[in-house]
Parts: sequence; structure tokens; C-alpha cells
Amino acid sequence: MLRMSFSICMAAALFAGLFMGGAPQSAEEKPASESADKENYREIKGYKGFKEESKFIIDHAKELGIETENKEIGEILKEIRKAHIMKQAEALGIETEKKDFETLEREVRQTVIHNQAKELGISTKGKDLQQLAKEVKEAHIMKVAKELEISTEGKSHRELTREVHEKLIRQSAEELGIETKDQSPRELLAKIMSSEYRSKAKEMKLFPFNSEFGQYFNVPKGEKPKADE
Repeated sequence: MLRMSFSICMAAALFAGLFMGGAPQSAEEKPASESADKENYREIKGYKGFKEESKFIIDHAKELGIETENKEIGEILKEIRKAHIMKQAEALGIETEKKDFETLEREVRQTVIHNQAKELGISTKGKDLQQLAKEVKEAHIMKVAKELEISTEGKSHRELTREVHEKLIRQSAEELGIETKDQSPRELLAKIMSSEYRSKAKEMKLFPFNSEFGQYFNVPKGEKPKADE
């Protein structure tokens, strides 16, 4: 459940352009639809993207019991994030009772980054969480890049991250029998997450459903990591 929660959240982030370079469109730039559910899921308020992207975000919000009508994309994604924080806290054994969202999110973030650091053999001693998160992100992407036989020489972390995500998306599309020629990574991801392929992608544990990485790395300056047990 924890792995799937991370994956769903990652897919929503990918769709919102946080990884692939897009950006939500403001309501001022384009008139918003009257309802997030109208026009066959063509658009969520404040968000211009592929039809299947909107459909995935709306469907997943509904699965979580989140109302989507007349809400901006940012508000919907925020509510999805809150729901996942609660699920992930429970999966990690973190007490949720009598805690505000900010406190709970901080505890989940600290636990996730601490666990990832431990898995990658990175020491947490004497580091604030921002520094630790940076090291974990970079080490993880380097590890995956090498597994995918992607050259890392002379590339920034951002460039390497983009290449890793693009290759993982293309691999998933190929496994699902999706034609990849002349298709951008974002177009392919939209197809992977469409109702036609989503269940199969989950069943086959393809990216982004096989990835629990990529969340909770926007860390406030000076935040301390979880103490070693």
C-alpha cells in the first residue's frame, strides 16, 4: 500500500508538470470549466493538459472520497496529497491522532528520507534534512541511471533525473505494447495512466507504479533528520 501510494502521488506530480517541465495554467490565463467533471474530463480548473491526465487526477481524487467539482487543480492535488500523507503515516506506523497536517507531513518526510538514506548507505550524522534529502536524491538517481545504462558524465542532477524518468516511461510503454514512435514522454505517460492501460500497468508493476521514490524532498531549511534508533 505504501509503495502504491507513493506511485500514485508521483504520477499526479508528473502530470502536473513537476517532473516533465510543464506547469499548471492559472485561471486568469484561460476561462475555467464550470465543473471538473464536465467535457469528458477534458480540463480541471486552472490546468491545461492531456484529457487522460485530468481523468486520472479526477478519478483518483474520487477514489479517495475527494470532491472535485469547481475546484482548482492545486486544491485537488493538495487534498490528494493530504489523503496520501495519512495513509503513508499509518503504513509507516506513525501516530496520526491529535496531530496537525504540517506535523504529520514532517514526520512522514523525515521517516521516508531516513529510510531511503539507510537503504542507500548514506550517513545521517550531523546533517540537516535538506542536506540529507539532496544526497539521497542524487545517490538514488545515479543508481537508477547506472541500472538503465544511462551515461552520467557531465550531467546535472536535473538532466539525469529527466533522462531516467523518460527512459522508465518508454520502457513501461513498450511493455504495455504502446507505440512509442513520435510520442513524447508526457504523451506516453498519459497513455500508461489511461483507463485502457492503468490496471495492466499496476498488475505488471511498471513505472510509475513500481516506484516509491520522488516524494517529500522539498525540505525546509534546517529541518533535522529522524534520529537513528
